[in-house]
Amino acid sequence: MSDPDEEKGLLHMKRSKYFKTNKLVDIESFISRSYYLSVILFLLLGITMAATVLAGVYKSSQLTETILITVAGPIYLVLFLILLCCGRQPILRIALVLVVTAFVAFISGFISGANLKIVAMSLSDN
Repeated sequence: MSDPDEEKGLLHMKRSKYFKTNKLVDIESFISRSYYLSVILFLLLGITMAATVLAGVYKSSQLTETILITVAGPIYLVLFLILLCCGRQPILRIALVLVVTAFVAFISGFISGANLKIVAMSLSDN
């Protein structure tokens, strides 16, 4: 005969194991979705940077254009290569999401600030 406390412990262990496995699947799904979202934002940022530099939007602000070409461009290329080489490693995806998201946020803020400066300069000229 089995002890009721022992059966209760086995049931609790099975439930706990199920919940941990289910929670692990949820976390992996969240990391995967976050990774793909950050990659999409990263690619959109690259298109935006290339379009603004090639269109000459920042010709009036030489420093902005220089920073985008000499600093943001090489960092973008290095991060792109890292995403290509290490993107399939599930362990590195969390770090890649954090680094890519920080880079996207920094460069997006820089571009927004540069655009605001150009608009403010054109308004003060009028």
